[in-house]
Amino acid sequence: MSDNEIRLSQMIMGFGPGAMIDLPSRSIIVGGLPLWRQQIEPRIIIEPRLQDMLERNLTQSGRLAEGVRLTLRQPPYATNEGDRLKRDVPALIFPLWFVCDPESGTSPSVGGSRRRMVQWKELEWSTGKFKDGSKTISVTPMRFVAACKKGHMQDINWRGLVHRGQGQTGCRSAMWFLDRGTSADPKDLSIECDCGARVEFEFLFAEGILGGCNGHQPWLGDQSIDANGCSENLKLLVRGASNAYFPQVANVIALPIDSDLVSDAIKANMGRLEGIESIEGLKGALAFSNELARLFAGTSPDKLFSQIQEIKTAATSPSESTSVSPKVAEFDILASGKKLIGANAIDSRLHAKTLLDHEWKTGEYSEALLSRVVAVKRLTEVTCLYGFTRLEPAPVASDGSLEEVLLAVEGASLGEADWLPAIEQNGEGIFLQFDPHAISTIVQSQFNIARVNELRIAYQDWAGKFKNSPTFPGAAYTFLHSLSHALMSEIALQCGYPATSIKERVYALPIDGQQTAIGRLGILIYTSASGAQGSLGGLVAMAPKIVSLLSAAVEKMQVCSNDPICSESTPQAHFDGSLVNGAACNACLLAPETSCEIRNMLLDRLMLSDLASIVYAHGST
Repeated sequence: MSDNEIRLSQMIMGFGPGAMIDLPSRSIIVGGLPLWRQQIEPRIIIEPRLQDMLERNLTQSGRLAEGVRLTLRQPPYATNEGDRLKRDVPALIFPLWFVCDPESGTSPSVGGSRRRMVQWKELEWSTGKFKDGSKTISVTPMRFVAACKKGHMQDINWRGLVHRGQGQTGCRSAMWFLDRGTSADPKDLSIECDCGARVEFEFLFAEGILGGCNGHQPWLGDQSIDANGCSENLKLLVRGASNAYFPQVANVIALPIDSDLVSDAIKANMGRLEGIESIEGLKGALAFSNELARLFAGTSPDKLFSQIQEIKTAATSPSESTSVSPKVAEFDILASGKKLIGANAIDSRLHAKTLLDHEWKTGEYSEALLSRVVAVKRLTEVTCLYGFTRLEPAPVASDGSLEEVLLAVEGASLGEADWLPAIEQNGEGIFLQFDPHAISTIVQSQFNIARVNELRIAYQDWAGKFKNSPTFPGAAYTFLHSLSHALMSEIALQCGYPATSIKERVYALPIDGQQTAIGRLGILIYTSASGAQGSLGGLVAMAPKIVSLLSAAVEKMQVCSNDPICSESTPQAHFDGSLVNGAACNACLLAPETSCEIRNMLLDRLMLSDLASIVYAHGST
């Protein structure tokens, strides 16, 4: 990692506030939002649908104070050396316990290593090394920390743990980290004190052995404690383990602004505008903020003030659409049937073309299964980080709304702030709309009903551990999700993009607000990346060939190289949901984690087995 820098997308997807990063001689934890120093005014990202969803859900969960209006800001980044100190994301040293390097000759041990344990305050400030008499010894961070289900994290009280129950809690003798093997097995690890006290790591995994959590939040400052306290027990956590940080991310496909750009800009910046009560105050705000002045340069203060008041009034009136899935608006505009959707301009957020029937229909599948194909030549995906979990990931909502936030593993806050970090990425894709009657015929076959029931039982067993159990998304979603994964694998072979770059959004939504009438059925297969790298034309070129690609994808799913083991797999309520699948494995349906919208759950290629015959039967009736 050159110059201790990370990319904007990394800041959102894996190295945001609360995440630990290994440096050559240190381990750091990325600071929370209140600590970010941005002397240059940040770029505001305008996406009212995402902001409304975040405000509503985070307020309900208690992560956002009542009445606070959020804005979305791009994380700071330096375009030149002069901006480097003005665009800074702080990081703090964590953990504060270190072990001396074995090659420094601290103390030999038969059959392993015996290394001195020291704290950050014992190291030399100038060199970051430990001085033992005349020797200067390099150190590495302790690789074990403690965390709880609410995302809190802290150093383990090693001295108290080693002397636990021995009446020597005041001992200040040197402590040593012993590693008697080469596999890092807990049975080979222990810590001992010169006074003779000792603790073996294999016992540290027992519930409650590390004591109760004090609510430490080191990403918000060394002494930061959760004001709400914490009643959870601490658990041993390996610092670099994959379960140390699970980002909670919300994303939407940005829609074209057909009505009023000024209104959308006002909504995106309402946190800074709602306190303005006069035109004079508005003029002062515009004079003070260059960002606001640029956004509203073409609008008179009188008209702008009037629109602000109208939007503030509308915001206080309850709306029936506030709880609608963000996917609904995306589906409706992509499935609108318009020849051109959006605008073909360099600053356009969405530009798509609905293909005419003769451009994609070839007979097979066309009349019965697919009803519309849209070549999405340009799209913009807005991704926002709003929290994180530790130990276990929060479940993902299949309708595109936020992850559940009051769970067995609760989401931790990025810090009290009226903004959240977000990025925009450009891309392209293919949107497929499916005939509801054809999909209903397929999922209601006797064979598929039995498959879906097995998946439903396993999903509900897995979801039962959460305080707010996510709802099973239904048979139509399961079928389309399996078909989407098969199609992504086939497209990746021909489109020029690697499989890890291709993503999905599956639409299995009600047509009238009633979950019993699932009529919005579609799949968006797309790619997105920073700059223009996600819109090189490879996916759009596949749109006219979609029927042959679909046929090939379904045919390949008839057999898996892991059969009969794969085809005989049954759904299980695994703790992380990874086994809530039917016939699906890495050789057939499982996709890269960056591609699947619901973490490779609810997949079954056997639901596609009779697709061709069912579709032909439907087409002949």
